[in-house]
Amino acid sequence: MPYVGVTVSKKLADSQKEQLKAALGQAISLIPGKTQSVLMVAILDGQSLYYAGEAQPDCAFVDVRLKGEAEVAYKKSFAQAASRAVKEIGGVEGQVFMTFSCFEQWGSDGTLTL
Repeated sequence: MPYVGVTVSKKLADSQKEQLKAALGQAISLIPGKTQSVLMVAILDGQSLYYAGEAQPDCAFVDVRLKGEAEVAYKKSFAQAASRAVKEIGGVEGQVFMTFSCFEQWGSDGTLTL
């Protein structure tokens, strides 16, 4: 189950959230073995974001978590698609920061997959 968390400084309409969720669902398939059918997306909008001590009223942070490793080229393709979606759908004109975390173990409902 991949997880994509999007934190945006702007307030988004419900329709924007739905469109962003759909775009991220399409983008996750750029990483082999990852599909929208098992993707969890969290969208936190209207958040106070700061960079270098300064308020950033028009930026976003995307946190991507994957079970297993993915090649850099696939992560880069996802990063480009996700950033484009956040900017176009979310109306973010500032920077879109992003991190990737890959885990060997992943748990759900008290079980752990190795």
